[in-house]
Amino acid sequence: MYAVSNAYKSAMKADSQFSRITGTVGDVTFTDENIASGSLTLQNQCGESDVILGAVYVGELHCTFQSLNIPRYSWVGLDITLSYWQCVDEANDTWEEVLLGIYRIDNAEHTEHGVNVTAYDRMNLFEEPCSIDSSTGYAYDLLLLACTECHVTLGMTRAEVEAFPNTGYLINLYGENDIVTWRDYLSQLSTAIGAFCTIDRTGRLVLRKYTQTAVDTIDWDERATGGSFADFETKYTAIELEAVVANKVETFTVTPDDGLTYSLGANPFLQSGVVSLRETMCRNILTALQSVHYVPFSFQMLGNPAYDLGDVLRFSNGIGDGNKISCLTSYSWTFHAQYNATGAGTDPALATALDKPDKELASIMSKVSASETHYYTYTNAYQLSVSPNQTRQFLDIRFATIVKATVIFQCEILLNASVDDTKCVITYKQNGVEIARHPKETWIDGDHVLHLLYVMRLNDNELYRFTAEIKAVGGTITIPVQGVHAVISGRGLASEKDWDGFIDIEETAHRIPCDGDMDVFSFSANPTIAQIVPVSPAITDETTLIDITDDYDVKTMSDKILVNKKQMKDYTWGQLSQKTWAELKDEYIWG
Repeated sequence: MYAVSNAYKSAMKADSQFSRITGTVGDVTFTDENIASGSLTLQNQCGESDVILGAVYVGELHCTFQSLNIPRYSWVGLDITLSYWQCVDEANDTWEEVLLGIYRIDNAEHTEHGVNVTAYDRMNLFEEPCSIDSSTGYAYDLLLLACTECHVTLGMTRAEVEAFPNTGYLINLYGENDIVTWRDYLSQLSTAIGAFCTIDRTGRLVLRKYTQTAVDTIDWDERATGGSFADFETKYTAIELEAVVANKVETFTVTPDDGLTYSLGANPFLQSGVVSLRETMCRNILTALQSVHYVPFSFQMLGNPAYDLGDVLRFSNGIGDGNKISCLTSYSWTFHAQYNATGAGTDPALATALDKPDKELASIMSKVSASETHYYTYTNAYQLSVSPNQTRQFLDIRFATIVKATVIFQCEILLNASVDDTKCVITYKQNGVEIARHPKETWIDGDHVLHLLYVMRLNDNELYRFTAEIKAVGGTITIPVQGVHAVISGRGLASEKDWDGFIDIEETAHRIPCDGDMDVFSFSANPTIAQIVPVSPAITDETTLIDITDDYDVKTMSDKILVNKKQMKDYTWGQLSQKTWAELKDEYIWG
């Protein structure tokens, strides 16, 4: 629900209400005086006949504008911004604003009553063809990729996205999928994290989840005629996934399993990884669906444009059961007319044994032909920055062979070099083993394209993981989102099996906050590891020179011994006193 004051909520329940509309079409402002009576209608939904995940419906606006100074043939493509104003204090003429959204005009017709327009919110921009077949990344990065490609702002922080299930896992987009547009992509991705998508009132993409917290209670005297409530609660106690790589349907339940079974289909974001990870992710989605205990409904009222899709409502008195909750899944609001609201749902009692997958579906029993050429593509979902002397992985493709095959790897990388003479070194690895082939390139500063090609001859009936790393030398290399476009192609290839034999571990170390009283000493960012062998301690003792003045007779000192170099024999001072220094220094050792 849009954030409103208690005064607004009270005003919306009053017997007499005063409201108005303001907004713009392009740069031209308008008020409700420029709107034909009863013509402004907003429609949106997040489910048709049931409570669903992955909804990506487009919000619609229909309106007839009058007396706006906009030339003919220039309406299509203009943005409409709308605000609803509710009088919350008539005595003091106090009004509160509720944003209604941003819509782009798709069609305009000139009639005697005005210009009839049909406009859609920014979800319509995701109708572009999806340009990737497979990718890997966290949910936030994968969402940001779709928004960047379709020029829509993501209206959530990374922390807000990570509040949804499965967002802490590295998610793989399975290459063999039926995704055609970016809306398909968003639908499958949001399903995999237990959410649905919608465009908020500022034109940004946001995720929403089903909850059990009611945002408002609607009493019987606030509801107009035509209201109805189901005699059951919609709830889910099982979930099923078409596991393409395993050629079977996997089912997960809670106890008691007396509700509906939610089908995830062959969701391409839930296909990769070990069986245990796939089960964990599916159970996380099932846990999110446990919030769905809704009584389906439909009713008409004056309407509150502050309600959002997914809002939980409580209906008290009359035919409503104030002890139960319902979820708003569809609405149609007409200014100064009526508000048609619907909460979809299915009776769990209608679930039959056929809804429970007791056998594998024929739709996923396709076989891989050894004579067919298969393609496995990869695109990076987040920006990659490689600092000087740093090495980072930019590609990871996994596949299997059913026959001996010659496989071709091709890749195009769009990148930016920070300074002149920036160099890169590419390292290929096959199943973790480095390949003795290292393409190199040197650039001046600016944007560049790096082309890579490698041919592999592989054995039959084996799993392969092909990765590539890039090392920057002399400058920083930056690869933007979708800067890497790679493909592995060959005959007799298949998807990876349930267990691919690889364990990926990644850990991010965040900054450690230090207050002003703590001294932080510098440390090396490139530590070295070496084996240090203990050695026996050595003791040395140094003695300084003894200053001997002229008063001392050196001849009387007897603490020095001279040893003949040729015969190890001691001599007295008297025996040596007749010899000169020249004779002594070459024949004796002072000790």
